[in-house]
Amino acid sequence: MRHLSVAVAMIISAAMATTVVGAFTASFVSLPRFMPPATRLAPLETSARRCRRASSLAANSDADADADAEDSGEWTSLTDSSHAPFAVRKRVLEVASEGAPAVESGREVSIHYSGTLVGAGAGVSDWTARDAVECWLSTQQGVPEGVAESFLEKDVGGSKLTDGTFDDDFAGTELGVSNRMQCKKLVMAARRLAKQVEEYPEGGAEFDSSEERGPYKFVVGKGKAIKGMDLAVSTMRVGEKAEVICRSDYAYGKEGLRKSDGTVIVPPYATLRFEIDLLESQ
Repeated sequence: MRHLSVAVAMIISAAMATTVVGAFTASFVSLPRFMPPATRLAPLETSARRCRRASSLAANSDADADADAEDSGEWTSLTDSSHAPFAVRKRVLEVASEGAPAVESGREVSIHYSGTLVGAGAGVSDWTARDAVECWLSTQQGVPEGVAESFLEKDVGGSKLTDGTFDDDFAGTELGVSNRMQCKKLVMAARRLAKQVEEYPEGGAEFDSSEERGPYKFVVGKGKAIKGMDLAVSTMRVGEKAEVICRSDYAYGKEGLRKSDGTVIVPPYATLRFEIDLLESQ
């Protein structure tokens, strides 16, 4: 009888345990049904926000890099890198105050500036092969097809044009200029560049400044200033001060700049440096 009672007690205990476990399991399985929808979807929404934020950062990375570069005073290119990398480059010396107006095309601006020559031969000695092609070779008449490509392949920059390397034999053999007359013309033009390096052995000579005359005013985007200055000012804000270097094809080109009596102010093919202080934009 006692054994029967024990058995009955064990059966009852097992049944109760099964009921408790079943109730707990049912409660656990049904838990998500009673979670607030916002709570259940929160992890998914967070992932979506992260994706959108990452996409936005990727899309704006180049612009942010340029802005950071300017804020830190690093050089930034203002020209198409595929055609004329760093033909005009700028770095900010003094940042404009927050909310200062930006320059708009067609508006008149007022600036103070100073201009100096850059490097030996007014920058000619520092030309890369691409600089030589775009600043100098492109201005020569009757250049045979394929010579520009040869300049790039043979790395004919400013030093080779002016150190005596560029003679009749080099132009004919290395660059493929078969026409003797054209070969002579190119060699003579290179010798004129070499003479310019001798006449301007160092950079830094100031050729112009607005300090004594007063602020210089011009309308942006209308060809009233040299291309390099016009381009640089168009990227500035009132109160900003910047240093700008522009290649000759964005400055005074193959003619340079002379006074009415013929005195040279800026030699041909000169690279120029400007310090520009944007005073006003109307």
